[in-house]
Amino acid sequence: MEFAIVGLVLRVVPLGVRVLQALHGYYVDVAEAPKKADRLRQELRTVIVILETLKETVEHSHNRFKGNVKVLEEALVHFAKLLEGMQVRVDAIQATGSKRLTWPFRDDTNQQYLDEIGRYKSTFILSLTTENA
Repeated sequence: MEFAIVGLVLRVVPLGVRVLQALHGYYVDVAEAPKKADRLRQELRTVIVILETLKETVEHSHNRFKGNVKVLEEALVHFAKLLEGMQVRVDAIQATGSKRLTWPFRDDTNQQYLDEIGRYKSTFILSLTTENA
């Protein structure tokens, strides 16, 4: 079971890094992006660090991971889907060329991503807290 978590984290982290890199490109290129992009980038960067810590924790637990493995696996799968959706959207806008200089998410969509990433971050932190209790 713990191997599934490690595998999912190994899938999610590179995806998160790709989205983070794309958002950084927007942060640099788009005039109105800095305020919007910065919060999203910070939140995503934090989750990536938490996931890397979680992976190390699970790897060193020697099959004695105390967290709810099923809930964690489901959260990782859904988080991966969220990141994939973000990546598709960023890639589609970058491919159009002319829209390259516009932020890829409307304000409400940006806030929705912030909220969803925050919920996943809480789940991942809870798993780490449970393990270290």
